Amino acid sequence: MAQRIGILGGTFDPVHLGHLHAAKNMLHEMKLDKLFLMPSFLPVHRDVPAVSSEQRLAMLSLASKEERKITVDGRELARKGPSFSIFSVEELRAENPDANLYFILGSDAMSQFHSWHRWQEFLDYVNLVVLPRPKSCLTLAQEVSDYFAVKETKDIAEILARKSGSYYQSTKQMLDISATEVRQALVKDESVEDLLDKNVIAYIREHELYRQDLIQ
Repeated sequence: MAQRIGILGGTFDPVHLGHLHAAKNMLHEMKLDKLFLMPSFLPVHRDVPAVSSEQRLAMLSLASKEERKITVDGRELARKGPSFSIFSVEELRAENPDANLYFILGSDAMSQFHSWHRWQEFLDYVNLVVLPRPKSCLTLAQEVSDYFAVKETKDIAEILARKSGSYYQSTKQMLDISATEVRQALVKDESVEDLLDKNVIAYIREHELYRQDLIQ
């Protein structure tokens, strides 16, 4: 049986319980053997991160250390420059030629997919799995909608058997948490116990991250 590998990218500024909830849901639903959390160096569709690449990487490692199937993949941080996901999926396919690869993203990110670099080529390398996000309606540009109309499957058994080429909308909704909300709470010195992993909270406090005088 082919190995199943998931890829969940993002700015992770900081990594929060919504990210971890999505990762664990995908490990279960997609029956993954491993899941890569892949922080972007310079996100193309997001604000510049408020803290350094090294700090975001450290927080991801702390947040995921209890889950043996989750690995933090820092290739986009090492690559520098704008983080175009197509480069990463090309590399991962070359590194795992026989694996079933699943690129996981939220419905808000999928709504912008028409603006992604070389978006038409993604399914050459991976399957796409979209997670519904609270308060976010999936609206695809017409060209994307037309393209994926013939690629979509609603049969999870089908996508679980595919190396690449399929598009699947999960029913596993993401938690209603955003990194913006977390940063704002940290600036105001409000409780984030229900938003962040305890190890991440300790790291943020130790390194005095997301202070008011550091937020633009």
